[in-house]
Amino acid sequence: MRFVDSVVRQGMFVALALSLQLLESMLPMPLPIPGLKLGLANLVSVYLLLAADWHVAMRVAAIRVLLAALFGGTLLGPAFWLSSAGAFASLVGMTLLLRTASANITILGVSLVGAILHNLAQLLAASYLMQTTGVFSLWPWLVLFAVPAGFVTGWSARALWKRTQWMWG
Repeated sequence: MRFVDSVVRQGMFVALALSLQLLESMLPMPLPIPGLKLGLANLVSVYLLLAADWHVAMRVAAIRVLLAALFGGTLLGPAFWLSSAGAFASLVGMTLLLRTASANITILGVSLVGAILHNLAQLLAASYLMQTTGVFSLWPWLVLFAVPAGFVTGWSARALWKRTQWMWG
């Protein structure tokens, strides 16, 4: 892939991830758990781990988090650090799992691990920022929600990959 193509593609994926993040922010969440989200923007990260490589996925996620914080007015605020921690931890964990796991691991399992790591990293960051371990009382609820969310994200990424792999040569 030529440089221009890669820059254009990455820009399109950043725009898609930002759009999904914005859409998700408009959805009402019926459960009263702080920070509970579906993780729609993470669909782009999981897809890019399949379609491109971890460098591209990390770059797109970092730009998405930065632009979302700039547009939302939260740059360098707590929401920015929580989002950064979650995105980084989930991508690193998913990448390591893809590189080291046996052929038996599926993208569904990888995505599930990414969702759980995302929540754990956000709780660790929140604990540090708030100087309390009380936030860990949310852990069971976040994991309970991360399992179906990670499954849906992985399933969606796999379905999208099957329909678009021709684009990647």
